[in-house]
Amino acid sequence: MAIVNESNSTYHNNKAISRSGLWTLLTKTPFHLLHSQGKRSRAMAIGSAVHAAVLEPDSFVRVYVKGPEDRRGNKWREALDEAEAHGRTLLVEGDYNEVEAIAETALSNSIVQSLLSGNKLIEQSIYHTENGVDVKVRPDLINIDKRIMVDLKTTSDASERGFSSSVAKFGYHLQQFMYMDVYNKQGGDVDAFLFICLEKPQDGMPPIIKTYQLDEMSNIEGERIYNLALERYKECVDNKTFPAYGDDIGVISLPQWAYNIGGVNE
Repeated sequence: MAIVNESNSTYHNNKAISRSGLWTLLTKTPFHLLHSQGKRSRAMAIGSAVHAAVLEPDSFVRVYVKGPEDRRGNKWREALDEAEAHGRTLLVEGDYNEVEAIAETALSNSIVQSLLSGNKLIEQSIYHTENGVDVKVRPDLINIDKRIMVDLKTTSDASERGFSSSVAKFGYHLQQFMYMDVYNKQGGDVDAFLFICLEKPQDGMPPIIKTYQLDEMSNIEGERIYNLALERYKECVDNKTFPAYGDDIGVISLPQWAYNIGGVNE
């Protein structure tokens, strides 16, 4: 089985195509995929810290440091230099406290406790070749005993409606099918995929946790777009061309909501 225990940076540097790469190709263009720099946002940094705090608490304590309340002045610079000198990651005080609160909520949840028990794999890279395309996945957690794959998602809205919108926007249905398919074809054995949604504290409220599983129709759609994305990506690689929007003159229409602004014309 091509499961590799490696750093996150080594995984991202591998040239195999990831779920996020395939999603960029589908929702933008092959050109965007080729030239995307993968800019790291504050939300992504907090998400990574939450993953460590929930899945590998000892690693979180070793890697992350609580810094000053903001990034201004010498106080932040000195703390950052100290952290970097020891290979650690500095978070502003508010972000660090937020991560701790989210992790506490997650680790006190009975479903999370059950999924973290027994034989498990945590953030292991898995490589596979599908229809001539090298692909890679890195599941947050696989509970081998329960045959369940798990993904943690920090979000501003863990409601059913809110997370359903996130699934469609970020391609989590593609992720579910691709991750399970790659792992099972590499000799693994999972038959369920769970999203642990961790709603960040806001408006004075504590974090909220909710676990979801996509329905069968969503999984079928995930399979369809996975195969479509692989086909398009392979065509780009074989032809050594990653087009953007095309060189022709396009014709566009107003979106439906833009009509009749100001009232119906008579």
